[in-house]
Amino acid sequence: MSLVWSSFWQSVTIRTWLPSLASTKHIGKSRAREWFTLLRNLRKRYFPYGLNEAVRVRIAVLDTGIDNTNPDINEMWGKRAQPPRKYYRNFLEDFAVASQLGTEPWTKEKVDEHIKQLRQRREDLPRDDTGHGTHVAGIIMQLYPEANLFIGRVLAENVITEDGATRAAARRLALAILFASEEWKVKIISLSIGFRKTFLRSEEKAIVRNAIKYVMDKDPSVLIFASASNEGNRDEILFPASEDRVFCINSSDGDGNRSEFNPPHQERHENFSILGEGVNSTCLQQKNAGTSGRLVASWSIRRGTSVATPIAVSVAAIILHFGREELEGHHRDLETRRGIKRILESMAPQENRDKFYDIVPWRKGVFVENNGFRDPNESIALAKERFRDILEDAF
Repeated sequence: MSLVWSSFWQSVTIRTWLPSLASTKHIGKSRAREWFTLLRNLRKRYFPYGLNEAVRVRIAVLDTGIDNTNPDINEMWGKRAQPPRKYYRNFLEDFAVASQLGTEPWTKEKVDEHIKQLRQRREDLPRDDTGHGTHVAGIIMQLYPEANLFIGRVLAENVITEDGATRAAARRLALAILFASEEWKVKIISLSIGFRKTFLRSEEKAIVRNAIKYVMDKDPSVLIFASASNEGNRDEILFPASEDRVFCINSSDGDGNRSEFNPPHQERHENFSILGEGVNSTCLQQKNAGTSGRLVASWSIRRGTSVATPIAVSVAAIILHFGREELEGHHRDLETRRGIKRILESMAPQENRDKFYDIVPWRKGVFVENNGFRDPNESIALAKERFRDILEDAF
């Protein structure tokens, strides 16, 4: 069996894929840049004295890895991710442990056994052969630079064409989700990857579901965001974005219009969308970048639901950070899927014409940029009141 997936510029036969492979240089670039500027302005207004790094949010990006030879990645992430073995893991080297994961419900004893095997001292050097994970990580570091960012390399390449490789990748993803929660203690897991369910056996789907269930049952504050799909109405939502406990993220352009490659809206999902077109971020470092012998960081402009996903993750992290700093007595309600869902809904209160809820953090909900207050403290006080009202209604 095979399936031809048409990207924006090419057709390849794949079973597992990363939904942002098409790189566009001009579509929506200025709108995306303006969107980023508005979010940064929001940060300045609601965090006028800077963000308290003592409460910064831990985030895991599970993707193709990260290229730390890119000077901007090294500056934003590499210099802080010390020693690297505490912030990066190459799960492609963990086949023996991943192959032990079972379909039966996981017990604490079994999970502890798996994690113990992974705790052996190993120096994995940051690596990314495609640039996909580097682009995703760069987006988060632009929008939420305070992040405690952990990188898990679960895929070696953008596409996988063999059944066995797809099944192995699903097992690695399950193991990485488990490790991210148990060892890295992250609160947000960003998945700009997905699997067509028709090409996964029930065994691998059960293993990934076990990982999600175990992590979220043990710690309800863990949030998982995953890319929907780039196939329009030609295919279903990817797995695990299709799972009920996962935030399924779609894409919109800089004006809030539904991206043409989104799947149709789903009755049982929140149908969140956020900017996912014309987004500039770090990519694989080009050796000949720069002049006069000075290395210039390599960046690229991309679009896709996997571009939208780290932007949604960044907004969620800013929300959590605000709650930790300002919402005494309420931040624990906020740090749940229900709490974050309600806050995101407040930022996208109306369906657009395609029945998607487009998240615009500075226009609606708790953070309103043009609220008439000149004093940031008044804006903060109003935001705190809105947070409390939404959370009290939710719980």
